[in-house]
Amino acid sequence: MQIQTIGDLQLMLYIDRRELRIRGITSGELGLREILHLSRDACHEAGIPLGRLAEIEAYPERHGALVFIRLEPSEKEWFRFGGLPEALDALQALSDTPDGELVWHMGQYHLSEHSRGHRAVFSEYGQPLDEPEAAALEEEGSLILDARALEKLYQKLRSHHASG
Repeated sequence: MQIQTIGDLQLMLYIDRRELRIRGITSGELGLREILHLSRDACHEAGIPLGRLAEIEAYPERHGALVFIRLEPSEKEWFRFGGLPEALDALQALSDTPDGELVWHMGQYHLSEHSRGHRAVFSEYGQPLDEPEAAALEEEGSLILDARALEKLYQKLRSHHASG
């Protein structure tokens, strides 16, 4: 099963014929029950709680199935960035003030966000964390900038960008 995250609220699964065969299913036998089991397995593998499942769309085909899963947003979402420049680029791309935090954990920078619109921007620059990673980050991460300081940094970045 191939799992691809699309933004912060969608997963795309591709289950090929071999994977179906391993599970004792053919593409012609894919019904609601089988799609739900595959979706639950994918969420478990991606570290997403089942309570976040909002909608499932399945497209069985001859060689497998394509499944889209829409998730309910969590209260706060965390994003990992390759470096500080990428995190700053993501901040600068926001249309209004962020409401998250900047944290350092395991050699990487992370930004949190509550707003859905901001999450979409952050997903363009960074990688959303799954639930276990986010929990570990909350517990072990080193706070660099709280919400107020991040807002000030955002204002500085925007004013510097506007004058430059």
